[in-house]
Amino acid sequence: MKKTLTILLGALLSTAAHAQGDEDGKILYLTQLSQPPLKAKVLRDTPLNLTRASNTTMTFLPRGQVIEILAIAKYQLQVRGRMSTGSVQGWVNRGDVTPIPDEMISEISEKIQNQKKLDDAIKRKEVIFGMTQDQVRTILGKPADKSSTQEEDGTTEIWTYYSYKSVPVMETYGYGTNVYTQTFMRKVRTGSKTISFRDGKVVR
Repeated sequence: MKKTLTILLGALLSTAAHAQGDEDGKILYLTQLSQPPLKAKVLRDTPLNLTRASNTTMTFLPRGQVIEILAIAKYQLQVRGRMSTGSVQGWVNRGDVTPIPDEMISEISEKIQNQKKLDDAIKRKEVIFGMTQDQVRTILGKPADKSSTQEEDGTTEIWTYYSYKSVPVMETYGYGTNVYTQTFMRKVRTGSKTISFRDGKVVR
């Protein structure tokens, strides 16, 4: 029963939090990033709210508890903490936990924006600066050729892709006094595309 309650509560939290985030577009969701969890410490016994509204308190997080930060809003944080029944997530006031440096928040914001650009480009099947080799392979498939060049500041790996099209080819041949014409399709190369990588990411 406790496990079921925790699962239902978590689902409700996620839905409510993202709904509010969609309203103002000012919430940084760290769950969009592939990076180690960002941790903070509770400075005082603080209410854990279902939403960012202060009248939705579910429980209290004790002073000194280490929590995981899931999202950053202007005045609140969405966090994951611990209860006697297991993990729980909700919103706390930013002033009730150890502060997050402004430089770190700016860096997180930039990473999220870059990740959104990458996700959108993948949906469009477009290769852009900063993509990983796995992402390029997902879009374009396995390269036809691979090579590398050694430069003063490092090694550049180059992937080459070729484009083809089928063109009709007519062939005439004789048999006895008869002349026959046969048409078949031949695959011919029409162009090429190169993708350059540095440290596993697209640079040009």
